[in-house]
Amino acid sequence: MLGAVGLLIVFTALVIFNMKNKGRRQCRWREYRHAEGTRYTCVQCGAVVEGERGSPPRICMRGSSKSA
Repeated sequence: MLGAVGLLIVFTALVIFNMKNKGRRQCRWREYRHAEGTRYTCVQCGAVVEGERGSPPRICMRGSSKSA
């Protein structure tokens, strides 16, 4: 019985941890530099975001922009 309660606590902790980090674990950004600025493209979902050089987005942009 005690083992079942322990497994339930571990499972609940894993679910909470996965929900907390959901927004930043999805995207893998590639940086493309050009004269006007820097474009980041996610190889996982295809999102394209303009940004500053050397600082990729920290959250998943899935669905917020279209591929170029």
